[in-house]
Amino acid sequence: MASRSATLLAGSFLLLLSCCLSICSAEALNTATAAAAGASCPEYLPTGKYRTTSYTDVLNTTKKISAKRPNANVATGQWIAGRATFYGTDPKIEAAHVACGEPAGQYGVLAHGSCGYTNGDGSLPYPADMYAAAADTNVDYPGSCGRCYQIRCRSGSPENNGRPLRMSDLQYARPYQIKDNQGRDWPGNPYEKQDLFYTKCWDDKQVITVRVADSCPCNYYIKFTGETRLQPWCCGGNNHFDLSVFAFEKLAHPSYGVMKMEYRPVSCGTGQPLKPVPGFINMTVYDEGIGAGWTFQPYLAKNQQLRASSQGVFKSTGLCASLSKGGALSFVCKRCAQAGYQPFGKASRLKFWIRSDTKSSDPFASSTPPGKLPPLKVFLMNHEKSLYCGKEIMLSDLGAASKVKKQGPWTLIDIPLTSWRCNEGSAGNRANVNRVDFQNVKDLDANICMDGIQLV
Repeated sequence: MASRSATLLAGSFLLLLSCCLSICSAEALNTATAAAAGASCPEYLPTGKYRTTSYTDVLNTTKKISAKRPNANVATGQWIAGRATFYGTDPKIEAAHVACGEPAGQYGVLAHGSCGYTNGDGSLPYPADMYAAAADTNVDYPGSCGRCYQIRCRSGSPENNGRPLRMSDLQYARPYQIKDNQGRDWPGNPYEKQDLFYTKCWDDKQVITVRVADSCPCNYYIKFTGETRLQPWCCGGNNHFDLSVFAFEKLAHPSYGVMKMEYRPVSCGTGQPLKPVPGFINMTVYDEGIGAGWTFQPYLAKNQQLRASSQGVFKSTGLCASLSKGGALSFVCKRCAQAGYQPFGKASRLKFWIRSDTKSSDPFASSTPPGKLPPLKVFLMNHEKSLYCGKEIMLSDLGAASKVKKQGPWTLIDIPLTSWRCNEGSAGNRANVNRVDFQNVKDLDANICMDGIQLV
């Protein structure tokens, strides 16, 4: 599973928490530089004044899951209690932190999240203020990529395992005080003297919609160092989301760093509430955009565009990429082999539109000449356990059970899922499958566009 490479050093540890993690002391902060950046640096509590344990210990004081976590009995449309932090670099916040002596870049970037919603040039296919990461301990985490949630801030104290957070839990007396991007000051904490952490929302009635584009793992494995790093916010003490900084500041001042909130899953298209548990999985993997439940994980790919305008069927939005030999467009429903999800087990066929995106008539320009069906290989597998179905399907050699329909440059392919003979492979059966790859096996690049990928 892809991890959030942009947050190696900080994970989802936000404004207030970064003060605790930083090696700089209050005495070392450059007050003059901070003032020039329009920032008031945080004030720390003396070590041991309230406790000697770290905030990591406070957020993990018990192993039990919070009683406020949703379960299968939560009604559709019901608001669910939770908590939110933020991630992603904001120039104003970055400047304040650097001015106060902290390293740059510790809040990461929104691009290249674990759901893969990033174009080949590093741009975002969806608005930055819609990006969010779901904690991998959330009860509806399976298939959370692409799922939309409504979020509303609730003025009050964020909780962990049912207990309100104290200021002394985080070992600081006052957070960064800067103006947000709309010029608003930090509203302050009216319960500071009572040692209670408190977030004041801009408007408790305001509702925003976010799309899960990343994950916040409790235990984050760093491939380059072999280290596993704990990210306490995401370890189950509350239903937790890491919002993009641009989404967070719509609801509360970013100087708070964490907010009490409520959320509910909704349709990305209509905004209608969805059943919370099990989480909604769209059987349409892609149709002018990624379907709820699915990652977009191209590999050995160039120039990929998740939402290429006018490149889909009937000049709609499509998905385009150039695949090197061995490269593929891969779609994963993370952790969806468990009961209640299993999209491949519920379907009987895989349908999709595909065309060549090669512009040149030179036969050596690519493996996908204009007007011809791209000769890709399609295989199914279990992503987490690397279990495969018993057969791979070549589009250049489809069996009689498959249906093929030509329409202009496009070809509609309809293949029975039994064709992959999952019961003959290590996957065992289709219920265990949660990934489909469209792979180039030729020496030359495969330039392709796809649309209307669905399980039926």
